[in-house]
Amino acid sequence: MAGATTVRIGIELPIRNHDAVFVSTDDVGTPGALNVHVLEQLGLGKSVLSDQREVLREHGYAVFEHGQTLVVFIVTVSLAPTAVSLTQNLQSALKSIAVRSEGRSVNRVWLPLMGTGAGRMEFAESARLSVSGLIQAFYEFGLRFDQLDLSVGRPADGRTLDDLTAVLTHQVRESGLDWKIEAVSLSP
Repeated sequence: MAGATTVRIGIELPIRNHDAVFVSTDDVGTPGALNVHVLEQLGLGKSVLSDQREVLREHGYAVFEHGQTLVVFIVTVSLAPTAVSLTQNLQSALKSIAVRSEGRSVNRVWLPLMGTGAGRMEFAESARLSVSGLIQAFYEFGLRFDQLDLSVGRPADGRTLDDLTAVLTHQVRESGLDWKIEAVSLSP
């Protein structure tokens, strides 16, 4: 069993002191609005995506260090269906992170609901696939987290954080882990 892992789900959660930050992209590193916003929060320019193009094309993900933070690009928009790209590339990136961390906890992770923009994936499906990948990384690679921040973009269809919390609570319960799932509302 994992202990003391908290999964926070919130709308546009800020990036603050996270050990790993995930960003979705297409297979050539085209910067979308979310990419640009995340890179700005990290103090990086758009050129960092250009620097990762070959790695993204070859592996479907790219991991690099920026100060104390691992920045992880995940290809979600490619010739493959979005769900397939997200699942395969997230799992490969998590395995890479597990190797880099050598079994230590990656304490704080920020992960947006990937594939929900140009990939047109529903929020609940993105959340389910992402958490499934994180659960699998726990069991297969021994990757430990203290806090996972799942950041949701502004939901145009009225989907609520409570709905996502219920879906993920059930999923985590089924996995046998004792992760705590909570919706977070941040004041402006």
